[in-house]
Amino acid sequence: MPQAVRRLCLLDQSRILVQRYGAANASLLVLGGTIIANLIDTRMDLPQTNPKLLIRQSDHRFYLGMGVFMTMLVFLGFWPTYFQPLLNSTYEGTLVLHIHAIFFLAWMATYLLQSTLVIRRKTPVHKRWGLPGMYLGAVMFMLGLLVATLLVRRLVYEGQVDTVLEGVWYAAEPYMDITQFAILLSLGFVNRKNPPIHKRYMLLTTIAILPAATARMEYLIGPWSMELLFLLFAVLILFHDRRIHGKIFRANIVGLLILLPRALLAMMHKF
Repeated sequence: MPQAVRRLCLLDQSRILVQRYGAANASLLVLGGTIIANLIDTRMDLPQTNPKLLIRQSDHRFYLGMGVFMTMLVFLGFWPTYFQPLLNSTYEGTLVLHIHAIFFLAWMATYLLQSTLVIRRKTPVHKRWGLPGMYLGAVMFMLGLLVATLLVRRLVYEGQVDTVLEGVWYAAEPYMDITQFAILLSLGFVNRKNPPIHKRYMLLTTIAILPAATARMEYLIGPWSMELLFLLFAVLILFHDRRIHGKIFRANIVGLLILLPRALLAMMHKF
């Protein structure tokens, strides 16, 4: 579809949305639709005469779109338990949790920055940010272990569990999150000179820490929020590979298999 015709169609659709739902709700619908369109129809507006450029740009748009989507999930997931109490000056968490939150957001910002640098063809800058990003990941790993251990200590101290071993089982999910994060980050680092594999492992690395947010989205999705969103990520990743590349990359299969036990463990805890 020619660009001018597409713009006229979008303007007409926007007017209908504003009339039917109001300006604020229409803006949210347009934003959500834009993100979904970029995740699913990644071939839109790309040159049809250069297949290699088409595939490369499709990948870039997909990974940036996934970064935006994941960041939205982080803010939605932590809104009731962290961001809203923080804004209302009612948050009573410890300094460690504040530091952990800062580094968590820094990781999401770094992923968005790196994806943006690639899509803007600033690969040398992207590479310069690579090593600091790995250092950030190492700090994330240590903070994640600390937060999980403090959770076990609090459970034992408050008498919610009888033994440390029982507390570790209760806190097994955050321990598993940070372990999977470290494994996938290492695979991303090892494959840093192989861009198609590297970017897949880095996306999966970021997905590994999302259960901390998606498990808190029960107020929006229900008790299976983490499992359903993991399934959505798996479908989007595999669908993109198959549609754009005509095959599924082994890195995605390996990464999803690494992440699968976390979803299964969450299901076990529910039963």
